[in-house]
Amino acid sequence: MNLMDLHIHSNASDGVYSPAEILKIALDKNLKGIALTDHDTVGGFLEAQTLRVPDHFHFLSGIEFSSEFEGEEVHILGYNFNAEDSSLEELLENIQKQREVRIFSMVEMLCDLKIPISVERVMGNESTDSIGRPHVARELVRLGVVKDTQEAFDRFLKKGKPAYVKRYKISIKEAVSVIKDLGGFAVMAHPGLSSKYALDYTLRQGIDGIEVYHPKHGLRTIKKLKNLATEKKWIITGGTDYHEPGNHHGEIEIGSVSVPYENIVDAL
Repeated sequence: MNLMDLHIHSNASDGVYSPAEILKIALDKNLKGIALTDHDTVGGFLEAQTLRVPDHFHFLSGIEFSSEFEGEEVHILGYNFNAEDSSLEELLENIQKQREVRIFSMVEMLCDLKIPISVERVMGNESTDSIGRPHVARELVRLGVVKDTQEAFDRFLKKGKPAYVKRYKISIKEAVSVIKDLGGFAVMAHPGLSSKYALDYTLRQGIDGIEVYHPKHGLRTIKKLKNLATEKKWIITGGTDYHEPGNHHGEIEIGSVSVPYENIVDAL
């Protein structure tokens, strides 16, 4: 069967592999295609456009916008849109500036805790267009403050912890509108992880599909979401949400959660 992994993060945001490395892994696993869905940036996809990609392989444009509903974080995935539109570039530049402000604040709070961390080290050690908490977490690991990135989040970076700073986010409605205005289709990411209230609200914002298959969705959740998507005639997507080996979704590999290529092509 021809399969696509539609949720992968490169080092353009908080993944560790470059688009070229991800492409090689995907080809080695005989995938038919992938989407780089980096957080609030299309830098990874634009870099991928410069690579020599086999004719049989499909590299879908993608992005993952961070939004929220009444304080609960909600992610909106975008696919098959015009990634070179100037209005998108302007929006993403503003989001990235806000991300950098957040990192400065988090580093300052960690310094207040007598942790010898610096913005220069956090940003200098990362090749990314979209800086975020995982980059701070990896620096804490390098400093020996924590044993792994999960501990960094649990002790310092999660909501309610001493170095947590709220992130700037666009609204769910704006995220959906931006994607659709650029000719793409908007999908709610990992809906099985959202509360009923956030799910119900998001599904009324004009989305085109839902991510049915995700590493943290159990069989009951998958069945429920699949039935809902079929009833509403929404696009069914899925992917690994891959960031790095042994990431926060467990020991998963690129392509281990996927959807049939034909289903996606038919929806485009």
